[in-house]
Amino acid sequence: MDNLKDIKALLSSQGYAVTEEKQIPYGVQLKLKEAGNIRLYTNKKGKSTLDLSHLRDERLKGLLGASPGGYPLLEPPLCGSDEAGKGDWFGPLVAACVYCDEKMYSALASSGIRDSKTLSDARIERLREVITDICPVYTLVELSPAAFNRMYPSCPNMNTILEKAHARAAVRTAERSGCSRLLVDQFTSGQKLGAALSGSGIELHLAHRAEENMAVAAASILARSVYKKRLDEMSEKYAVEFCPGAGSAADEAARTFAARYGQEALAEVCKLNFRNTRKVTEDGSC
Repeated sequence: MDNLKDIKALLSSQGYAVTEEKQIPYGVQLKLKEAGNIRLYTNKKGKSTLDLSHLRDERLKGLLGASPGGYPLLEPPLCGSDEAGKGDWFGPLVAACVYCDEKMYSALASSGIRDSKTLSDARIERLREVITDICPVYTLVELSPAAFNRMYPSCPNMNTILEKAHARAAVRTAERSGCSRLLVDQFTSGQKLGAALSGSGIELHLAHRAEENMAVAAASILARSVYKKRLDEMSEKYAVEFCPGAGSAADEAARTFAARYGQEALAEVCKLNFRNTRKVTEDGSC
């Protein structure tokens, strides 16, 4: 949580009284009766950072998104899971799960690991090697476009397929690491993902913006690295410049591909459930 208004609303709703609010260098400090201080820093680019190191109330730390040990959302040891390809028409769906103990967590944090969505492709590739060196226990579950399209008719929901992929990655990582604590960037309900994990003994934690935790951020980088590698391989194989996302550039690439290889071959390179498929195949241009 990095919005002052939201923080103050949460404090009020939970019965915490702010006895003093004052400006400090690069931020603001809230002093709470008998609970300590909350500091919110904002840099020149508008990025906010919440400092709970001066807060004594462990319950409130949890409400504000910090684990009892001061780690975002969940302290190590833990397994962190994230995915890539969900919003991308071309290419695979990839789920990654990474095991991380306290020492590994510290090493990841000092290596500049963060959410893959904030990193360039080149940076993702460099950090992929760093992550696999620091965290040797990880699992990648990859569904090619063809495999995804075969699954979709029997479970016509992207999240249902993704739940299965996350569950497979998590179970395998838990088996190899001996760690049953799992943190997942929230894309579905705990009940549904919990059902996919039924019988595994895994302790599930779901949270929005879970990439703030190093284990989940590492998983997001590994998943994105595999996704981009497969996209590049497809581009080379078919001599078509496939791109992430589902915008107009993707539509143009699909028209070029279908004109060369036929509309039926789209099932080999894209997820057919996307609206782009109908738009491209019904517009009469391929």
